[in-house]
Amino acid sequence: QTLEDLMMNDAQCGGADTLDSAQTGRPVVFGLRAKDGCGYRSLTSTADDFDATVTYPMIFNVSAMEELETCPDFPQTRFPNISIAVHNGNLEGEEPAYCSSWSDVFVFSYTPTFFGEPLMSISYESGSSDAEKTLIDNVRVAVDTAPISSATTKVIGSVVDADDVHVVCEAGVESRFQVVAYDESGNRIMKHGDADKLAVNVMETPSAGYHIENATEPGVYDVFIIFATSGTFTLQVTLLNSTIYEGTVTCSGSMIRMMDQLNIDFPEARFEHTVVSYNDDLYVFGGAKSDKTYLDATLKFDLDIEESSMYYSFKRMVMVDSMPEEVFNVELHLDTEMLISSGKLKEDCSDLRFFTWEGDSTLPMWVEPSQAPAGCGSSSTSVWIRVPGGMERFWMYYGNKQATSMSDAVSVFGDMFEDFEYSESPLDMGWTLENATSDSCTPDAGYNPGEAASFYTSDLVSMTGTRSLRANIADFLGGSLEKAVPMMKRFTMKVYMYDLKCEGAHFVSPDFKVCQPADPLMGSAQYKAKLPNLDNGVGVYTSSDNDTYCVMYPWHSSTAVREHGWHSFTLRDDDEHLRIVYDEEMVLPLRAADVTTDITKIFLRAARLPDEDFSSVFWDSILITEYNPAVSSAYMEEQPVIFSREARWETVGVQNPPPARQAHTAVVYQTAMYIFAGERSAYQYSDIWRFDFESSSWEFQRPINSFDDLGRSDHSAVVYNHSMFVYGGRSPAALGDFWAYDFESKTWSRMPTSPGMMPRFGHSAAVSHNKMYVYGGYISEEGKLTDEIWSYAFEDMQWTKIGPRTNNFESNGSGDPSDAMLFPQEIPEARLSMTAVITGMEPALYIVGGIGGASMMEEQPDLWKFDIEQLEWKWMASNSLLARYDSAGALIADGSILVLFGGHGDGDFMSDAVFVYVGETGLQQSNH
Repeated sequence: QTLEDLMMNDAQCGGADTLDSAQTGRPVVFGLRAKDGCGYRSLTSTADDFDATVTYPMIFNVSAMEELETCPDFPQTRFPNISIAVHNGNLEGEEPAYCSSWSDVFVFSYTPTFFGEPLMSISYESGSSDAEKTLIDNVRVAVDTAPISSATTKVIGSVVDADDVHVVCEAGVESRFQVVAYDESGNRIMKHGDADKLAVNVMETPSAGYHIENATEPGVYDVFIIFATSGTFTLQVTLLNSTIYEGTVTCSGSMIRMMDQLNIDFPEARFEHTVVSYNDDLYVFGGAKSDKTYLDATLKFDLDIEESSMYYSFKRMVMVDSMPEEVFNVELHLDTEMLISSGKLKEDCSDLRFFTWEGDSTLPMWVEPSQAPAGCGSSSTSVWIRVPGGMERFWMYYGNKQATSMSDAVSVFGDMFEDFEYSESPLDMGWTLENATSDSCTPDAGYNPGEAASFYTSDLVSMTGTRSLRANIADFLGGSLEKAVPMMKRFTMKVYMYDLKCEGAHFVSPDFKVCQPADPLMGSAQYKAKLPNLDNGVGVYTSSDNDTYCVMYPWHSSTAVREHGWHSFTLRDDDEHLRIVYDEEMVLPLRAADVTTDITKIFLRAARLPDEDFSSVFWDSILITEYNPAVSSAYMEEQPVIFSREARWETVGVQNPPPARQAHTAVVYQTAMYIFAGERSAYQYSDIWRFDFESSSWEFQRPINSFDDLGRSDHSAVVYNHSMFVYGGRSPAALGDFWAYDFESKTWSRMPTSPGMMPRFGHSAAVSHNKMYVYGGYISEEGKLTDEIWSYAFEDMQWTKIGPRTNNFESNGSGDPSDAMLFPQEIPEARLSMTAVITGMEPALYIVGGIGGASMMEEQPDLWKFDIEQLEWKWMASNSLLARYDSAGALIADGSILVLFGGHGDGDFMSDAVFVYVGETGLQQSNH
């Protein structure tokens, strides 16, 4: 590039004080002026007299180990050096400037492409002198990453890694994927600040709701997304309006979920109460208990919905067979591969939780890391749970895309877990260096007390955390490192070794007895007597076999072929038989079938063997725990739930509450709940009470006017603008009147009715835009339930029978034929005492539960949606949790979830909370 090109490419120009910083992809330009020894301008130098480079330091390349098979250490590589171009004032190929006026000026330029801290050096050697002069000597340049680039930034996660038909999400349940930021040169950006540049679009479906947050790891962004409905869709992720990912995502339909009652004291069962929502908390008033006692309590259900990280979507019971009476570390084998691929579990298993059966506390647990053979993401992941004595069952929860990991090996194994997460010498952390000869106890190897420097922690590789123990006999003598543990006759010891496939002796043992120096004059019998022929261990012993992992004693090969990387060795003894297992699945052969031992130590050996190259290995995540062969664990069938440790019920508004009642209505206007009417002991109330959400206080509302026929129960009430509109009910006969109460003026007004609309009670009503929709109920004059839908237009004060109509041309107030439902279409069973709401970006009427059928007393276990624009019913779901009547519910989560509480069902009275997803017509758009 010419200097002009560089300058037009947003070059970084500066003097000597700016040479210590740069940015990838951005040219760096600076100049020098040549002077002679007397300080005058030197016009004789040329660009060829300068040697200028930017050199990156050597780094260990762990990922290259498997290909290079380099021993005894990881190969070291560096980013390519950068040659700094030198431009002279008299540009080559052009006429010299007047009188060589710029011959003493030299402009240097280079463009760093890799993040890091390279060193800049510039030296000068005149053609007239052999002496080289250093002008800039290894100045460290802090090269920062360039801005985020759409060409290199990556999108990762099970949602985006799946094939076209594999189900990875559930409609209405939060999923997650991640965006990893890179600059245009392919460097990872290790800082946040680009979330607002990202956007998500889901095609072929109503809008999905999503939000983007900074992940724990710098430069990584969590995208939490809720797909509005089931199906296969095109997911598109854009960065600065450029597409960085586009692929298909398949979601299943939403499940009906019950709020899990673990550790939550739910109120007593009730029916014919009311429920409203305010700021996503539920408020319950009145109703009757199972013994028909009327209630005047006001309850608040704090769902803590704004803390969505507290919610879990699935649970399973875990059963333990032959659980000891003392605390025991239970190993559970869990198919996390399936759970992750189906979108139910986070990719790092960080949303796994375990609770006691009563729910009073969490259970400490450790999930083996993803790079372990039985780690997170495998079909048989080892999860260790510390279980109190005698507890034969407990709970497992998962399905929370915002949860952070509680996996902690120390909380499970205590001092019996070693992960070398320290920079001090292991000799300062409870380990000792044993005096040792060679492993063969022969005098020719000589006495070797070991060298402490052979063992130190390293951050090159690790199984857990950031460090591991390096046993280095490439640069040091080696030796035997051990740590005493309480003696156990029945034990499990699991260790992880990073194998570099080098020669030497690197093994672990629970009982190794170190050979002691012997007198050569005593003869070979003494050496044989000192052989550790009853000791047991496993690892690398290339004097026996260089290609497989070996077992002692005596040393012999196995069928486990050595491979680069992390591997596990599990030694498990039941006091009758010792088993050594490689990578969770291969049992290694011992010297005899009846070998057994006691564990007394963790013994690690690093030794040079005759005529072999020196080498290193890494050890990490050593655990020891009691073993009981009779103990086994299994998890039961998956249950969809809503679970939160933070959700709480509380009693509010205890001062001056309204009289106890049932079958009343409750609506929300501004910052208050208003209840109206209801029944108690055959008395029909006509009063209005106001509950202020902010002060949690009740106040009776005395209207300016009143009417004798306002008293009622089993009616409907909705809010439009500044008024509450009340329709129908009974007192005790069915009513067909229509009223409006103005909240501001506290006045009642009688509203128009339709001659074709028979009096009814037990119906439901809801508002969309400028219309109220009334559905179902019982028409006493006809002695039957109805499946009619009527609408009332607030602006023109007109009723319309949407359907079903028997005759579109009768003059009965039905309205225009074009406003009627068209048939054939499937419609829900006529019913009463159901719950109905209108919600969605394309509003629809949803009805849930109720009673109906031929006997008019059959519980309806279904969810239906009525499309207000198309005038069509659609069956959505059936579930036994929906089979209830005289229940009450309200919308939360921007209207996407209907929560039902209480009611009658299955011949009993209910006190549960059921969550029903009703957001398939579209969800709230993104926020960052």
